[in-house]
Amino acid sequence: MEDDFLSVWKIPKYRRRILWLVILLSALFYFFLSDGLKKIYYQTFYGKAVQDSSYTDYMEEPSQESLMKPRAYNMSRDDMELTLNALAPYKIYAMVADKIDHTKEVEETKPKDGEAKDYTSQIAPFDLLLAWGPFAKKDFLERYEFKIVKGKAAPQKDIPENEDAFRQAKQLSPQHPKRYFSENHIIPANNTVYKVLEAVQPYNTVYLEGYLVSYEGKETDKSGTQTPFERTSSLTRNDEGPDAAEIIYVYKVILDGYEYK
Repeated sequence: MEDDFLSVWKIPKYRRRILWLVILLSALFYFFLSDGLKKIYYQTFYGKAVQDSSYTDYMEEPSQESLMKPRAYNMSRDDMELTLNALAPYKIYAMVADKIDHTKEVEETKPKDGEAKDYTSQIAPFDLLLAWGPFAKKDFLERYEFKIVKGKAAPQKDIPENEDAFRQAKQLSPQHPKRYFSENHIIPANNTVYKVLEAVQPYNTVYLEGYLVSYEGKETDKSGTQTPFERTSSLTRNDEGPDAAEIIYVYKVILDGYEYK
């Protein structure tokens, strides 16, 4: 058998085999880390093809219902113990305009001198800027650069009133034409949901089902001192400001026609 190209460096045969194994393992590693191929992997092993497409109805307007009975979820994060309290069942099918993965931006989420600690970024690993209704159009979201910047979800360019999407929004909601997008702090209910949300990219359309929640808890430092913290999700799409974001405990995701839960 002819020698392979590694032989030109006069590498012993057993070492060439090790190098080929490293190359193969690196290729497989890249395969499973590639965002597009992650979806294929999870569709195959964790997803269920969805036959009923009625969930797309929520693209027009998210669904928020009354809570029939109290629900609470106890969680641990690093040195924190906390409780999530369900406020309302919530369903939304929307286009992702922007995404922040807090697990990959540890340094940026650390508080600077004089700043309050951002507990939400530790509890909710993903922030999604979601757009629905007349705003759920890729060209529109790209043109006006909808982004999450310093904890605020907003278009980075002014939207003229003669813009088609804005005119449609104003017809549907004259008092609140900008209500068709929001920042959402996402708390996955399990590892499958976490992994699928990890693969979600801007301009994907995604269905999320779960609960709007509040959270309360305590952080214990090395000296044993406990610091209490709490926050509540927004319960309306018409509000603005720092507390206007939705905090969603997500137990079901539909992405590219596959359901994960």
